[in-house]
Amino acid sequence: MFKITAPEGMREEREYICFVLFTEMLRAPYTLELRSDCEKWTIADAGRSLSFDDSFLPLLKDKGLESSEILPDQLISIDTEYGNICGLYGSGDSSGNTLGIDIFGSAFFMLTRIEEMQETVEDKHGRFQLKNSVAEKLGVYHRALVDDYTAFLASYFDLSKPERITELTHDIDYPYCYGLNSFTFKNTFAPAKRGDLQAVVRNIYDISTVIAGRKKDPFDRFDSFMDIAEEFGKRAVFFFMTGGKGEYDPPFNTKHDRRVKRIIEHVKERGHELGIHFSYNADIENLYRSEKDILENIVGAEITKSRNHFLRFSVPETWRKLEDAGISEDYTCGFAEKPGYRCGTGKPYSVFDVEQRLMLRLREHPLYLMDATVTSYMRYSEKRLFEYIEESKATYGGGSLLWHNSSKLSADTYYKTVSKIDRE
Repeated sequence: MFKITAPEGMREEREYICFVLFTEMLRAPYTLELRSDCEKWTIADAGRSLSFDDSFLPLLKDKGLESSEILPDQLISIDTEYGNICGLYGSGDSSGNTLGIDIFGSAFFMLTRIEEMQETVEDKHGRFQLKNSVAEKLGVYHRALVDDYTAFLASYFDLSKPERITELTHDIDYPYCYGLNSFTFKNTFAPAKRGDLQAVVRNIYDISTVIAGRKKDPFDRFDSFMDIAEEFGKRAVFFFMTGGKGEYDPPFNTKHDRRVKRIIEHVKERGHELGIHFSYNADIENLYRSEKDILENIVGAEITKSRNHFLRFSVPETWRKLEDAGISEDYTCGFAEKPGYRCGTGKPYSVFDVEQRLMLRLREHPLYLMDATVTSYMRYSEKRLFEYIEESKATYGGGSLLWHNSSKLSADTYYKTVSKIDRE
């Protein structure tokens, strides 16, 4: 049993970070005592003790949530006998069993996404941008800092290191490519705008053969995705949309579309998982409950997993609304611009509402890599993608992979990506 002592004040925040790091990640029992005669955090067991700075929570209490003065402006890097660790807060002065990094404060900052409450310029989708994040500015977005801390603590106290978790997920924006809807019509005749009538004829032929059942729909990758997941001993999570009529919402009516319902039933039959992919404006218009109800009626079971369309997300309101709607596992939190660690970890964890100062029942499953990141943001070729994965191996800490069934990248590329990330 570990005994953790810390200065008085900020009890809710201190209890939260100890719970996530020790109970959820290290699986180690502990007691927490707040004392008036403490100036540092101290962790002790029967054999060893470790003290480290308590810098961030007192700063947060003094300055408040929305003050820019709580943001770190430099990285503290310390080489220990167990490897290098980087902190966002602390004195940097280390000796013996004293560490000059506030690892609990740094972890709290990353996990709660408290920096996203600062006033910044959002992108056109109303999202907090990677370039404004502390991790990107300080050059550690590629590192799962929180996981570095738990690995350090595990080595220091001779505990089992937390396992790396890679989750395979799929957003189903477009359940099929060819059908009797506006999406098919628009794409069929799009080549006519550039005078390519032969392409229009080819499209019409492809559509007719798919609808007649003589050819597989190009977006029908569901069995391929499930086969890959099963080969790696996993269950894939498929997120289906049920609502949305905005500019960025696909024109499919899942509630009345028998073809989509058959796909959902097939995923169920193969034993994989289903979640709700909330529409573009679901967060702003608070459509979570109504869209979730539609999918639950189709599936005939409770839906507890979700991801927001376009990764739209606001701290801490989105987490709060999702929990109120009955969601217990969210997969939204990641940046579209580049693979990495928005939350400082690749592991699922319980989230904390920094405004209400309480831990929610909701758990976040951080996103590491999305196919659209490769094709639309980084514009990498398949060769460059695999080179990037190879370059990032030393700092890969797990997380969820997101691959659309409508991806521009092939199912074979997806298989190779999973293989290089999860197996090698």
